[in-house]
Amino acid sequence: MQFATEVLFKLVTDEGTKLRWGVIQRENMASELRAGKKPEGYRADWLRNTASIIIQVLGAQAQGFNTAYPYDRISINDLMDVLQTSYTRLKNIITKNS
Repeated sequence: MQFATEVLFKLVTDEGTKLRWGVIQRENMASELRAGKKPEGYRADWLRNTASIIIQVLGAQAQGFNTAYPYDRISINDLMDVLQTSYTRLKNIITKNS
């Protein structure tokens, strides 16, 4: 029983194990998408909810820009640039802190 408890404790506290589990879950979601299915579960829900929040923030920021600069207009390409820049910055932060 002690061994089982130690293994279970390691599974729920070891960051590497958690990250590997996340990789498996992401791969499963990707497979479901390729098969034309809508991924379900807590990760898929989190992903959709977080995407909705980010889209709302981007929309608000674009609206603010368009109001502040009436001679200019934010496009979908500008919003994609924001996401790409965010991705690059996030990757740099993670690399720097690894």
